[in-house]
Amino acid sequence: MKALAGLALLASAAQAAPHYTFPSLSGEQSWQSVRQTANFQSNGPVTDVQSEAIRCYEQSPGTAAPSTTAAQAGGKITFTAAPSIYHPGALSAYMAKAPGKAAEFDGAGPVWFKVFQDVPTANGGQYVWPSDGT
Repeated sequence: MKALAGLALLASAAQAAPHYTFPSLSGEQSWQSVRQTANFQSNGPVTDVQSEAIRCYEQSPGTAAPSTTAAQAGGKITFTAAPSIYHPGALSAYMAKAPGKAAEFDGAGPVWFKVFQDVPTANGGQYVWPSDGT
C-alpha cells in the first residue's frame, strides 16, 4: 500500500481565517514528516483559497519533508496543533493518496478526501466545539 501524504487542514466555515499549524504526526519531531509551512513562525492564514498554497502552504514549494510516515487504510494518525487551539471554530482535515512516492507528491489535482470534521454540539442553548482548548 502506498503511503498517504499531504495532510491539509482547512476551515469549512465561510469567512474563516485558519491560523494554526500542525507540525508533527504521531509524536514525531516537528517538521520531520510534515512539510514546513510558510507560516510556521507567524501562524498567518492562507488568504487566497484559489492559490496553490491552500494545499500545503509550504515554505519551500516542491521540497519534501525530511521523512515520510506510512499510514494503513483505516489506521489512526495523530497530530499536534501549534499553538494549542484556543477558540472555537470549524476544523476539517483532508488527505490525498500519493500516486507514487509520498516524498515527491505535490498534492495537485482533485485527489483530496475528508478524513475528519470537527462539529459543535448544542449544550444548554450554547454550541460547544470539541477542539476548543486542545
